[in-house]
Amino acid sequence: MKEYKSILTVLLISQFVVSCVELGSEREDCNGYPFVFNPIQNISVNQSIEEYRIDLAGSDSSLFAHTENKSITFVSNSQLNETINRNDGNMGWYYLVQLDTTGNFHIEIIAEDGCEKTEAFNFQIQILAE
Repeated sequence: MKEYKSILTVLLISQFVVSCVELGSEREDCNGYPFVFNPIQNISVNQSIEEYRIDLAGSDSSLFAHTENKSITFVSNSQLNETINRNDGNMGWYYLVQLDTTGNFHIEIIAEDGCEKTEAFNFQIQILAE
């Protein structure tokens, strides 16, 4: 009985190792990580311009970059009418705020590289009445 358990244990371990090796070739390359490349200051903007864009990634003036130049995606957390868009002229990714309200708002933008590596950046935006 002891030999049977030992054989079964060896078979299970070998099956696990083989499945891990097979998956290893299909895994995404997870080297590097996103980081804040060009931090921005808190923003004060007049509502009359209607929208404000922040360059997130893809240019020399972007807020974020990746140490291995991999693509990164974004999520944000704010109470504003906002969108995150791709490809606008010289910007790869940009954060667009619709200036349809006034006040002070806290914004957090999180960059993620597909390998569960994230970097967050927080700032304030003050939208002034026309």
